Amino acid sequence: MHHIALLLPLASLLTAKVDRIAREALHDGPLAGLSIAVESKGRRVVSRGWGFANLELGVPATERTLYRIGSVTKQFTAAAILRLVETGRLRLDQDLGELLPGFPTQGHRVTVQHLLTHTSGIFSYTSLGPDFWEKTTRLELTPGEVLDLFKDRPFDFAPGEKWSYSNSGYHLLGMILEKIGGHPYAEVVRTEVLERAGLRRTLYCANEPILEGRAAGYSQKDGKLVNAAAIGMSIPFSAGGLCSTVDELIAWQRALETGKVVSAASYGR
Repeated sequence: MHHIALLLPLASLLTAKVDRIAREALHDGPLAGLSIAVESKGRRVVSRGWGFANLELGVPATERTLYRIGSVTKQFTAAAILRLVETGRLRLDQDLGELLPGFPTQGHRVTVQHLLTHTSGIFSYTSLGPDFWEKTTRLELTPGEVLDLFKDRPFDFAPGEKWSYSNSGYHLLGMILEKIGGHPYAEVVRTEVLERAGLRRTLYCANEPILEGRAAGYSQKDGKLVNAAAIGMSIPFSAGGLCSTVDELIAWQRALETGKVVSAASYGR
């Protein structure tokens, strides 16, 4: 009892500190809203929202607000790949040319390990420049059509020679998941990792479906918030296409650490 009583004031202090940080962020802005969850020693200390998930409709942000998680998606893609490795359907040293024969490796040997660790040297399609960001990202393209945007670009370096963050590498991992898993990326990730982790509010963030609690997107212009430009959510795909909540992201971390998704050996890679 004494131990629990000691924890309660500490939890109150932490809650107050998080609340202060969130309110300062909103004040300093411009910022529409945010959600924060904090867990300490297995106990949820904070889980709530501040500000708004949708400014035009006045919808408050809460712990259940669904946000695009961007490149945090890569964790889920990597876990799904490691699930295929653990179940014998894929090898980390397997050649990209063998898995996706249509990809021009330009005389290089690219492995799944290279793609996972950002050491493939493959040009990242998010470095394509203004035309890509201002025009192409608004389109809904198939994985193959996105592949066409970068597949013939020269390698930045020989595989394994350097490290360079690559969205293209994780796009290719998504295509490998679809080929070996026999289903669209969203379905493979759901069955291979999300269900194992017990996540029900983490999903592919396609534009068309009605997704309960999805936050609107905003950008800054001249120091003020404006509605964010449209983006075809097929473009980020397996490199950045998922949505989640703060509570589910904490549950995801716990599931990874406790071996619910992949083995301890895979998690430690």
